[in-house]
Amino acid sequence: MFETDIIGVGLFDEFRVLKGDTTSNTARVIEFLTNMTEQLKQQLSSCYSVRAHYYYLFLKVQLYRKQGDYLQGKEVSQALLNLVNTHPGLRSKKRLGTSYMRLAGIEMSNFKFKEAHDVSVYVMDIVHPKTRVFNSALLHRVFACIYLGNLQELQELLPYLDQIETQRPNDSQSNIAQYLKSCVAYINGDCDKASQLLNQISELYADKDGWNMGLRIYEILMIIDKHQYDLATAKIETLRKHVARYDIDLRTKLIYKYLNLLEKDSYDFNKQSPARQEILTEIIHEDPWSAISHEAVKFDVWLKAKIEKVAFYPLLVEELKNMVL
Repeated sequence: MFETDIIGVGLFDEFRVLKGDTTSNTARVIEFLTNMTEQLKQQLSSCYSVRAHYYYLFLKVQLYRKQGDYLQGKEVSQALLNLVNTHPGLRSKKRLGTSYMRLAGIEMSNFKFKEAHDVSVYVMDIVHPKTRVFNSALLHRVFACIYLGNLQELQELLPYLDQIETQRPNDSQSNIAQYLKSCVAYINGDCDKASQLLNQISELYADKDGWNMGLRIYEILMIIDKHQYDLATAKIETLRKHVARYDIDLRTKLIYKYLNLLEKDSYDFNKQSPARQEILTEIIHEDPWSAISHEAVKFDVWLKAKIEKVAFYPLLVEELKNMVL
């Protein structure tokens, strides 16, 4: 059993290192999790350990989430919670909170924002407020509130986001908190404040093929909102260089391609060329939107709002109401 414990802890530590590696892409993480969970499963069958079983289920949830299999992910999340609740050696508020956050992540990925919100509220009630688990629950709760249209609750949560920045300056959680504050300002119609808050983010730009690209796109959308088209053109050219340099996801590539064509059409949203329409169709259908990401300002909804000349945020909330995978 001790040997199985060591293997489980070792694989979990390897995963944490891989997660923190900004050069890791989704395919690499899936390959790692597939191999490691199978290795741990075989070890558990020959020598069972409750602690290693916890790590196995934890990593399995991560694998299903990366693969987009949210039904299996939810089942394993519930098995993980059951394991923590029924074994005294595992039962701690931190571990319970962490297990619930795996479930919240699955619910968010499946666009079940109310369920994710409620799980996050529960976690914030049971764990210490100065922990990463509490902060993770808070960030998930804010994302969920944005998508549910809970503006009053969002305003009430802003001081908690400030606390993350005070507790963990220059940490990724602190930067995501800053990003969410920018998004809240944006959906409230204060584009200048949203831009100012975005400019204070630093750590997330180290994620060259993820947050870096997403934040650049978010900045471009706000610049276009302000009709600063010369600056938008310069930013799109800079984005082109980053797209060419890094192995980025398909959705980001497609959004760049659309912005590039939009710039060539002099930012005329009324001109729906076949090429632009084809790319937009790909954005919607080929690489699905991720709710917990750098795209809280969902690009295709932003674009639809521009074309229809309506406000972005009410349209976003309406579009997400029935969006379940």
